[in-house]
Amino acid sequence: MEALGVVPGTHVGLMVTFLATISIVLIRWRFIEETVKQSSDDSNGYGLAILPSLAQVRALPSDVWRLIVVATLSSFGFQIFWSFLVVYCVEELGLSMIQWSLLSVIGNLAAACFMVPSGFLSDRVGRRRIIILSQLSVSLASLGYFLSPGFVGVAVSRFIGGVGEGLGGNVMGSVGGPIWQALVTDVAPFEVRGGVLGLMGTVTGFLSMPAPVFGGFLYENVSPQIVFIASFVLGVLGCLIFTLWVKEPVECPAQRGEA
Repeated sequence: MEALGVVPGTHVGLMVTFLATISIVLIRWRFIEETVKQSSDDSNGYGLAILPSLAQVRALPSDVWRLIVVATLSSFGFQIFWSFLVVYCVEELGLSMIQWSLLSVIGNLAAACFMVPSGFLSDRVGRRRIIILSQLSVSLASLGYFLSPGFVGVAVSRFIGGVGEGLGGNVMGSVGGPIWQALVTDVAPFEVRGGVLGLMGTVTGFLSMPAPVFGGFLYENVSPQIVFIASFVLGVLGCLIFTLWVKEPVECPAQRGEA
C-alpha cells in the first residue's frame, strides 16, 4: 500500500484474497469427506427439515441459550471497536501502514502459536477454563488499546489479543473460535449440532449487527477512546456471565477421558 497507494494496494490484496479463497474451496470440495451419516429416520423428532420447528427450538437445553447471551455480548463488544482500530492507530496514535502491518503479523503469529496447544489442553482440562482465559485476554487487549500511547503499547495489546484468539474461546463475529464451538457441540443434542451452531450464529449476528454503527457514533460524538472502554466492559460482563452461569456438560469427552 505504501508503494502503490491505498486504493491500488487494496485492489491487489483483494485479488490475492479471492484467489486464495477459490483454492481453499476447491481443496475442501476435493478432499474433505462427511464423517457423520445422517439417517432419514424421524424417530428423534428432528428429521431432515431445513428449518427447525418452534417446538424443537424450545426443546434445546437452557445452556444453549445462555451461550447465545454470552456470544452476543462478546461479539457486540468486539465489533464495537474493531472497525475503527486501524483508523485510531493511524490517525490518533500516528502509526504508519508498515507499523500496522507488523501489528497484524504479531497478532496472527500469537494466535497461530496458541491454537494447537489450546485444543489439546481443552481436551484435558475442559473447554470452560480455556474459554474464560480466551475471553479475558481479548477483553484486556481492548483495554490495552485505550491505555497505549504508541506502537509498543499497541503491539503488546495486539499480542494479548492474538493469544486470546489463539485460545479459541471467544466470539468475534457470528461464529466463535474452535474451543467455543467444541463446547457448543458438547452441549447441543447430537442430532442438531449443526443446526444449533447455525442458530447461534444467526441470533448472535443479528443482535450484534448494530455494534459498528453504535461504535461509530461513540467514536465521532463522544471520544475515540470510549469504544475500547465499552468493549472491555461488555467483554468482562460476558465472561462473568459465562463463569457464573454456564457449566460444562458432565458427559463431555474431556471429562470422560475419551478425548
